[in-house]
Amino acid sequence: MATSDMTLLTRNDLDFIVDKTTGRIAWVVKASDGTHATVERGYTGARDITGLLTGITAGTVTVARDGSTVTYRFDDVKCSAAQQVLAAATPANMTAFYPERGTLAVPMIRANTLAEKVAITSTGVLKLYNTSTTDGYSGVISFTTNKAWPSALPGAADGTGVVYL
Repeated sequence: MATSDMTLLTRNDLDFIVDKTTGRIAWVVKASDGTHATVERGYTGARDITGLLTGITAGTVTVARDGSTVTYRFDDVKCSAAQQVLAAATPANMTAFYPERGTLAVPMIRANTLAEKVAITSTGVLKLYNTSTTDGYSGVISFTTNKAWPSALPGAADGTGVVYL
């Protein structure tokens, strides 16, 4: 129920943008001059960034952003070396997918057992703390960020269906 401290938005105040080329989907509020002012809600879809990273010999790494929540997914990732730095600094258009500060790390699964970890820093360093180069590692790291919405999306749409808001 609306109260006096709320602003009522009508359909005329909003645009729903779907860009099938980039996989971007967003609700945006129109400025008074008709331009788009603010992304109120967005969903990038899962983006395959495996080709942007180094040292991966098999498996897939995807990233998605849903509003302010960023999720990296590692599916059976194998690396060419132990303690593999996948990205010393991920590409410039990835800054919207970094944590706000510090380093985040989560455990990974290897051969159905919790083992090692993956970490991402606020400067975009992405590292898999693997001990095996023959076993695949799987896991998910998810966090919220207040970084600006990306102007271009990294990698390629992974082919899964778009979830409409």
